[in-house]
Amino acid sequence: MLKKTGDDVDDSGFWEWFSSAIAPTLAAGRIPPDDVLATLDSRMRERDLSWEIGPNDGGAKSWAFAVSFGADARRLSRAAELVRQAPELPECRVVLGKPPKEWDGTLELQVLGEWRLFETGGWLCKLVPAEEKQLVVVRAEAEVAEESSSMAADIAVQSVIGETPYVLEVARVLVMDPEGFATIPGEAFELLELGSMIKRLTPQPSDTSLD
Repeated sequence: MLKKTGDDVDDSGFWEWFSSAIAPTLAAGRIPPDDVLATLDSRMRERDLSWEIGPNDGGAKSWAFAVSFGADARRLSRAAELVRQAPELPECRVVLGKPPKEWDGTLELQVLGEWRLFETGGWLCKLVPAEEKQLVVVRAEAEVAEESSSMAADIAVQSVIGETPYVLEVARVLVMDPEGFATIPGEAFELLELGSMIKRLTPQPSDTSLD
């Protein structure tokens, strides 16, 4: 028997289920119960995708359902197809990729078995054109090991600009020591400003959401 892959799964059936099992609860202003969310997680994993539900800040609808592809460019088209087939949902906007986070840049990551806090919001960045994308150069903190800085910087960049722009607009996140960073041409800015800076320099893709 042939096993279904993520590309073979019927998306119309998924949205029929979502419309009856998830959307009404969101429209009532509540998060679905854990057993329903577990089913949602299973159905998304069948498609090699993941998800996030949260407030649709500033939007006409109260909630946003993000179809996540794990920041993996190879799965972007699969996620985009699922979003494309989404029906109109009451009080729920369907978006491609996890949206930017509204936060202060603080990350807690496990490094060599110990949990550490990284205050990435004030880390300095520069943008360097790399073909049609941008290389994000981050100045490493002197007291943080290079490998830890690279992991924290990559997560922070994705969190600041969102999953889809991270894949479409960022060629690579490169961490450099202060001396090397000083040799890179361009304007330095704090990491939390990256979203507005990269939009200014990179042609924007078409809208990837359903209001």
